[in-house]
Amino acid sequence: METRVVCEVGAANYPLLTHTNYVEWAVLMEVMLGAREIWTAVSVGTIDRHDDRMAMEAILRATPPEMRVSLAGKGTAKRAWDSIKTERVGVERIRKAKVTDLTREFDALTFRDGESVDDFTHRLQALVSELCILGEPPGENTVVRRILQAVPPHFDQIAHSIETLLDVDDMTVEELVGRLKLAEVRDQSRNLPAATNSNGKLLLSEEWLVRYKQQRQVIWRSTRRRQRSRAHLRILRRSGQGCHQDGQVQVLRQEGPLGP
Repeated sequence: METRVVCEVGAANYPLLTHTNYVEWAVLMEVMLGAREIWTAVSVGTIDRHDDRMAMEAILRATPPEMRVSLAGKGTAKRAWDSIKTERVGVERIRKAKVTDLTREFDALTFRDGESVDDFTHRLQALVSELCILGEPPGENTVVRRILQAVPPHFDQIAHSIETLLDVDDMTVEELVGRLKLAEVRDQSRNLPAATNSNGKLLLSEEWLVRYKQQRQVIWRSTRRRQRSRAHLRILRRSGQGCHQDGQVQVLRQEGPLGP
């Protein structure tokens, strides 16, 4: 005797469909209906009356009140779902036009000035999600190569190393993003001078080297001043020029700058 487990959906907190959130709504609904084992009734249809009614109830609970009468009249959960998709995504000709526009935007996507790896990845994943909803999901390998092609100049070396030393075809988006974020953190910690001038143009190697040496010279001079200041204070203490007042040691300050 087969035992059937009925998943209760009445108390589920389904997301409400709006005019602007169809992509996120559809993804979350697919996950929630799949967890209740009734997604098949929506995606491909079912002859099981119970599953169809459970799926229809979920759809009606997740849509605005003004849509419910029309959707309930579709007869099955699949027809109701397809009706929502057609209304939000459009007919086939409109769908293909949207896919073309999104694919063009995907292929032209690049890092903005000063944009972090995380922010770029979020913009990329938003495009990927929309393409998935439209039935044209880009493959993992395509997304990985798109990221490598879009990296800013200061990531060129690591991108080249990844493409040369690793198998890009087997790499996941998460793995690639993790490597780029590691390089990003290292670049920030090194505190190297900018590779562009005030006009945003890349510096020549000689120009960058001059700027780098100038920055190192400034750091060296600042360090020397601090060292001289500390040495001078030690000399004052040893020579007894410090004095005790109110239980605290006060060191006489030398007038004028402490060094060049």
